[in-house]
Amino acid sequence: MRNLLAVVVLVCFSLQIDLLAQNPWDFQFQAGIMEHGSDVHSWGRHGQMVTDKAKFGGGLILGYSLNEHCNLRLNYWKSKLEGNDKDVENEFALGHDLRSFSFTSPLHEIGISLEYHFLRDPMNVDQSKRKSNWSPYVLVGGALSYTRPSVNFANYQRKGKIQLDKDNVTNWHLQIPIGLGIKYQISEVIYMTAEAEGVLPLHDYLDGISESANPDKNDSYQALALGLGINIGAKPDTDKDGVNDEKDECPDIFGLASLNGCPDSDEDGIKDSLDECPLIPGDSIHKGCPDTDGDGLRDSDDACPDVPGLEKYEGCPIPDSDGDGINDELDPCPQIIGTINGCPDSDSDGVIDMEDPCPLVFGEMKGCPDSDKDGIADHIDQCPYLFGVPEKQGCPIVKQNNTGITIKPLAIRDLYFETNSAEIIITSRQRLNDIADYASKYPNAHFNITGFADSRNNNDYNINLSYKRAERVYNDLLKKGIDANRLHIIAKGESQPLGDNNTEEGRQLNRRVEVTSYGQ
Repeated sequence: MRNLLAVVVLVCFSLQIDLLAQNPWDFQFQAGIMEHGSDVHSWGRHGQMVTDKAKFGGGLILGYSLNEHCNLRLNYWKSKLEGNDKDVENEFALGHDLRSFSFTSPLHEIGISLEYHFLRDPMNVDQSKRKSNWSPYVLVGGALSYTRPSVNFANYQRKGKIQLDKDNVTNWHLQIPIGLGIKYQISEVIYMTAEAEGVLPLHDYLDGISESANPDKNDSYQALALGLGINIGAKPDTDKDGVNDEKDECPDIFGLASLNGCPDSDEDGIKDSLDECPLIPGDSIHKGCPDTDGDGLRDSDDACPDVPGLEKYEGCPIPDSDGDGINDELDPCPQIIGTINGCPDSDSDGVIDMEDPCPLVFGEMKGCPDSDKDGIADHIDQCPYLFGVPEKQGCPIVKQNNTGITIKPLAIRDLYFETNSAEIIITSRQRLNDIADYASKYPNAHFNITGFADSRNNNDYNINLSYKRAERVYNDLLKKGIDANRLHIIAKGESQPLGDNNTEEGRQLNRRVEVTSYGQ
């Protein structure tokens, strides 16, 4: 029961305490019948209570409405308790007529209780609960009751127990009243109540008897009462919304108590007069308008209302222009699909193309291969397939033959190509024969075939084009009988120009393939 009392108090005081209704104070007169469950009335082993000694009672209640749900009330009740074993005719009280106990006692009770009107709607949101004249409630509280029992123990032979009862009897008792009731509002001022109330059995001397009868069961009492009440200080409420006109900011329009009597059509807690979206639930930050995705832009200003975004993108997420899963603000290559932080790595060597000198060839030295493992990457190694030394640009030191004459390496740099094409111009084709002759003369020689391009396209395009040009020379030399193991392709794009890319003559010099020999 202590838990029930705590729950009622917590519920009441957690609700809105500033009551805007018309009548916070009320006064009520109650009248009804009082009955008790005591030793004389066989509140005993069978749990049955004899109700043939009900007495008239009456009381006064002063109430104060804490909020739309809860009323605090101070009450006084006066009645009488009376019982006589000889008057009891009940199958659960057999033998009581032989015992012949009887008692009578006045009863005065003063207490304080909380009423909880559980069908009221404190926010006036539910239309079905607005302005109903009927209001059921529960109550719980604390009280002091006063009894002064006069007991006739008749011819009871156990004098020691009688004396023990006389010594232990008390007049004041702390009680916990609980009850159910219903209130009917006749007018703004007058109301009626019907109520059933009882107290938990906490004491065993309300009738002055305990050890002489049944000390294992405490005494209790209960009442049924009708009440007539009046609201004190009732004030006009033109729109009948429960907020008096003095406090009603919208006195001619039915509204909510929580909004000082003003309506809230979309039930978002913002009155219509301040709500820029009065028919759509929103929040106060956006003046009553919704922000579905919670990105700080209300839906009417949000181009992507269901997805959180940024204001500079009109409420949409940061774009991912190339669709590689990395948004443009974090993508160094926002227009190109990439796998490393949004940038491409065409040869999958872990170095992005824009930083890879050899973007189409897998390499371990800053993105380029080192085929001969001499510590010099193939694209700057003049002899990429023969272990060499840095002072010879990656080539080995050339030994003299047995005649004492050093063989001069082949270096052809005038294989020129058409614009944006891997087609060798006619005047350069004779050079392919020169290479074939040299390869035949020196069968141990290997050849680097290095392709170049002018600068009129982007770097990725030019790398690819220079590779195709070197590949064209490679295929032509294969046709002339040179073993594929002796031929090695390198693509350098627009790097290492020989001519000015701002002139046609210079660009022609840059559209070339160079063939150099090593290892002869």
